[in-house]
Amino acid sequence: MKVGVPVWMGRVSPVLDVPGRLLVLEVDDGVEQDRHEVMLDPGEPLQRSADLAGQGLEVLICGALSEVLRSLLVDRGVRIASGVCGAVDEVVQ
Repeated sequence: MKVGVPVWMGRVSPVLDVPGRLLVLEVDDGVEQDRHEVMLDPGEPLQRSADLAGQGLEVLICGALSEVLRSLLVDRGVRIASGVCGAVDEVVQ
């Protein structure tokens, strides 16, 4: 399963709608197999949802996101876990 976590200063980014970095995790049976980061380009919600879904994400863990972006991602089959905050490594654990 691919899991995405937007990152800002080593923490889960408080808002997904602004440019930044995305940590992409490959998880198999609850065990992290691989990780890499990608830069997120600025853009309107339709482009941002396409960029995120294009990473093959099944789950996105984030602090907050607009309802428009949430709807677009869900329509693309991405499950959203919002309201998450903290250091990225702690959240990933």
